[in-house]
Amino acid sequence: MAQIVKNKNKTKYDDIDKVLDNNKSKKAAGKPKKQNNKNKQTKKNVEEKGLWERFMIYCHGIKEEWKKIHWTKKYDLVKYSIAVIVFVLLLGIFFYIIGAVFARIVTLLG
Repeated sequence: MAQIVKNKNKTKYDDIDKVLDNNKSKKAAGKPKKQNNKNKQTKKNVEEKGLWERFMIYCHGIKEEWKKIHWTKKYDLVKYSIAVIVFVLLLGIFFYIIGAVFARIVTLLG
């Protein structure tokens, strides 16, 4: 399903991973043993660009996921909060009574 959504909202950053993987495989296949300083500098620039592109993909993914969040309505949030508070109070009273009963039993027997 994520692939379907991705195809609908295609941007310029969607296919960057494929391009970067292809560049890495091409470099690995035809890699010369000796490298001069010029090749090292261009490699460094490519790696920096790849890092920036990957960062942009990451930011784009966060933006897309942020759009998918469904926030709870205020009415429902208040209703659920009240239910939790009442439930915790009832359990607290229940365990207090159980503790008092067992304490009373121990004092009568002991």
